[in-house]
Amino acid sequence: MPVLPASRPRLAPVAVAAVAAFPGVVLAAPRSLALAVFALLTACSLMACLLLLAAVETFPGAAEAPGASEELDIGWRSAGGILDTAAVLVAQLAAHASFEETASVDSADAEEDFQRGPMADTAAAFAVAAPISLAMASAGYLRFGRDVQGDVLQSWHGATGPGAVILQASRCAYAVVLVGGVALASKPCLATIQELLGTRRSAPGAAQRASQHRGAIVLSLCALLTWLQEDLGRQLRVLGALGASPLALLLPPLFHIEMARRQFGRDIFSLDNLGAMFIMALGVAITAGCLFDTIASSMSPPAGHRGERVVVSSLENITTHRWQR
Repeated sequence: MPVLPASRPRLAPVAVAAVAAFPGVVLAAPRSLALAVFALLTACSLMACLLLLAAVETFPGAAEAPGASEELDIGWRSAGGILDTAAVLVAQLAAHASFEETASVDSADAEEDFQRGPMADTAAAFAVAAPISLAMASAGYLRFGRDVQGDVLQSWHGATGPGAVILQASRCAYAVVLVGGVALASKPCLATIQELLGTRRSAPGAAQRASQHRGAIVLSLCALLTWLQEDLGRQLRVLGALGASPLALLLPPLFHIEMARRQFGRDIFSLDNLGAMFIMALGVAITAGCLFDTIASSMSPPAGHRGERVVVSSLENITTHRWQR
């Protein structure tokens, strides 16, 4: 069993993040115009700060070691690397694009949303999220190249003077974007939990309290998982393959095709369902591919199991066992 002391370095940041995200999770109407405008302004300021950090070379900062996951194959050299990259990107983009997906949950004009199909909602959601991710990736790679750390903002750890101010502004803006994303993403999640549990609709006050309790439980479980998980890259891969991919790419087009068949008599293999099928096929490929890769890697013996040569980069925590007869 691993030792989990209360003084673990990530405990304080995780606790602060959970406390900061809790008010947004329990809000009754997170889709207010003020929140949307504030989120967009914050995202714009974040991208502006990142572009300043990338363009001005006088801002100090040197990546000591890439923050890469030891069990994650990110790259385009193999099929597994492509699947891992797709899973991580889906998890990241789905988190940033949560407010666009939430907008279709409470829409008054449900018939118009249905006629547009999941292709329009998914494309709009990722179009909103892509600039943030592209700005962070471009800022890191333009400034540090392959030595950029997994957390791009950690690459400017030595910034001083004006650079430190811009760096802190970037971190604050990104924190606000993530906290807002948690608040907006919680609504469809809580609505799904309510439907799965078969909770009856009661008085507004009681329903709001029940939603707050469920939100607190879900947020606590997420915080606990974040605290216990050492390899956040591996966690992102699992969440992207088994969570974000089915919820954002697989289930919405599947439900759309089935509802069109029942309500309008549309054939499953109709040309009108081509966009939905493309998104669904992408979700199936990411989820099934990552599952197959996980099963294959778990069944294959590690290096050195049958005498293969093993290259050890560190001798830390290696002990010598003495066998007694």
